[in-house]
Amino acid sequence: MKLKENCKYALLVPTSMGVRITPVNGQPVHSSDTYTMYATSAETNVASVASFLGLPVKVLTTFVKGSPIAQFIKSNLKSRNMDFEGPEVEQGDPWGFRHQFNIADSGYGSRGPRVHNDRAGEVGRTLNVKTSIWKEYLELKVCRLFISRV
Repeated sequence: MKLKENCKYALLVPTSMGVRITPVNGQPVHSSDTYTMYATSAETNVASVASFLGLPVKVLTTFVKGSPIAQFIKSNLKSRNMDFEGPEVEQGDPWGFRHQFNIADSGYGSRGPRVHNDRAGEVGRTLNVKTSIWKEYLELKVCRLFISRV
C-alpha cells in the first residue's frame, strides 16, 4: 500500500474522548475512596504509540463547551503530542451532553479486571462524517486513517 506524500498528519483518529477513574493501589471499586483520573479512548491510546515515535497525529472528536473535563482531555492530548480538532457542543440541561465516563477495576489476585462504562449522553455521538473538517482531512492532510471498532 502506498501512502500519500507530503501529508500534514501520519495518522488521523476519529474518536469519542472520555475519562477513566481507577482506584489506587489495586483496590476494588466498591471499597476505595481514592481514584486516579485519566483522559482516554481506545483509539487515542493506540495512536499514542505513533505520536511518541514522533509521527504527527491528529484527533477528531467533539467536546462539551466550557467543561472542565473537556479541558482536562485537551491538556492530556497535548501532553501526548497530539493535535486535536472538533466542535464544542453545549451541554444543555443537566441530562444533556457529557464526556463518557469509565470506572476501571484493574483487578488483583483472584479478582479479575472489570470496566464499568457510562456512555449516557455521550458528546462523542455527535461526531459526524458530514462535518466539514472530514473532507479536508481525508483529501489533503492525512496519510492514514485509523478507525477502531470498540
